[in-house]
Amino acid sequence: MITLRFAQKEDLKIIHQLAHNTWWSAYDQILSKEQIKTMLDEFYTEEALQLQINNGHRFIIAEE
Repeated sequence: MITLRFAQKEDLKIIHQLAHNTWWSAYDQILSKEQIKTMLDEFYTEEALQLQINNGHRFIIAEE
């Protein structure tokens, strides 16, 4: 059974890792390498993710 929940601080590392593992193959045909690196460096560090959550952004975690 898959459950959904809002991400918590302890989930930030996995969100960071997932972004770094998927953005390159997902966006390499439409974004430059520099743009992908910028997005990951600015929006997907654990600190940036925490700030986003603090500002009301919600990440949804799906678990099986």
